[in-house]
Formats: sequence, structure tokens, C-alpha cells
Amino acid sequence: MRKRSNIPIHGFVAPGFELVKEEFIKNFTNRGEVGAAFAVYINNEPIVDLWGGYRDRKTCAIWEQNTLVQVFSATKGFAALALSLAHSRGYINYEKTVCTYWPEFAQNGKEKITVRQLLAHQAGLSALDRLKIDNLEDLDTSRLSQSLAASKPDWEVGKFHGYHAWTIGTLIAELIKRTDPKHRTLKDFFKEEIAEPLNAEFYIGLPAEIPEDSITTIEGINHPIQLLKGMTKLPPKMLLGFLNSKSLVARSLVDPKKFVANDNFNHRPILLNFLQVTELDK
Repeated sequence: MRKRSNIPIHGFVAPGFELVKEEFIKNFTNRGEVGAAFAVYINNEPIVDLWGGYRDRKTCAIWEQNTLVQVFSATKGFAALALSLAHSRGYINYEKTVCTYWPEFAQNGKEKITVRQLLAHQAGLSALDRLKIDNLEDLDTSRLSQSLAASKPDWEVGKFHGYHAWTIGTLIAELIKRTDPKHRTLKDFFKEEIAEPLNAEFYIGLPAEIPEDSITTIEGINHPIQLLKGMTKLPPKMLLGFLNSKSLVARSLVDPKKFVANDNFNHRPILLNFLQVTELDK
């Protein structure tokens, strides 16, 4: 791989952590990284705080200290954390059926699915082709929840597990809205109950007031280099599933019109409405 030079690197490392900075720089000079940030705290004290490179490969816009970056499946952990908080307050019981709180969910044989089974990705609702996504605005979770409530599971619930890559956030969001005494969205519940008390700039749904020049440009799987790298790392059975558009793997990870894919993750309708977390790296 061609080495790069003159990459802007900023921040600091505490004495004894100089090798961390050297390795961080190698991400750019040896490994083709575009932009990144990395921080380490020990006993609540910052030991490493580094950022460098570019937030956009094409424009070479510098990655600043306050640059925001999308994080993908990490959203699931924070959404589950929000539901766990609701559970701790007695708003919801994991052993109760989902339709106890969301009556419409009982359609098409889903009346016995418990909240615990749903959280464990056992509900059989991972496929995207059931969601009627015709434009980016249709990724609003309030619309997706109606389609999921009307859907029939793709497998016998409780016997199998299947990664709900794009649907678990909507399912959790609907349960939060239905059980929270204030009926807040997941976006607002997370913000007010978790992020703000911790003074954490971490969003589920990017606020409209955050400007474009504060956000990274994500390179989707349509980028040739990223596509090649990704394919070589997939397990063989998963790769075969991707190649068969009718397989559950393909149906669960890519929607028929390819809205939930590629460079669309840089567009405001997805960042605003879909469960795409944006985080401030410090």
C-alpha cells in the first residue's frame, strides 16, 4: 500500500504512551486511513486524546477536535440501554409479551413474542423487503413500526436467532414510546435520560441544527476498495447469502431499492430520522 505523508495529526499523549501516538499515525501513513479520533481515560483522566486526517476524502476537509462521526451497529447497544433504563424504572417487563404494550404487534402470529425474545433478535422480523421503503423519508421509525407490526415472522419464534441489523432499533423505539409515561421517542428519551445527564454528545438521530461541516463523510460499500476489503472478510456462507437476493441474509441487510446502503448514510433524511447514531469523538 502506498504510504502517505503530511497527514495532519493533533492532540496529546501522556508520558509513557508515546507508542500509542506512533501507532495512530501509522493508520494514516501505512494503512490508508482517511480520518479518525482516539481517546483513552484512566481513572477519569485523559491519557490519550488524538485526532487527525480528513473528515472528507474528496475535499480534504480537516478532521477537527469536535468532528462528529457516525457509528453504526453501536446504536443497538445504546438503544438497548435506553430500554434497560425503562425496565429499571418499572415501565416495561422483559417477560411480558410485546403486544402487552403494543397491541398492534400481535398481528400475523406474533402475540406470544416476549420483550426478551425481541431484544434477543428472535422475533423473525429482520427482513427489509417487508417495510415498503420507497424514499429516504420512509425510514422514519414511526412509519417502519407500522410495517413491522403487520409483518409475519420469517421463522418460528424462540427456536432461532437472526440478526435484526436494521429493524431492532425501530422495534425498541416503539416500545420506549409506548411505555414511557411521557411517550417520548427513543431519540428524546435517550437524550434526556442518558446523554444529557452524562454530558455526552451522542445522538440517536442527528439534530437538525448541527451543520454539515461538523460531520464526517462516510464511504459506503459502493467504494471499490471498501467493497473488496469487506468481501474478503465475510464468512463464506454469509457471502453466498449476499449473492442470493432472495436469501434471508440479503433481505435483512439490504433493502430492495438500496436506500439503506452506500452513500445514503451521508444524507440528512437518514441522519435525522433513521436510527443512525452520531457521536462526538474526544
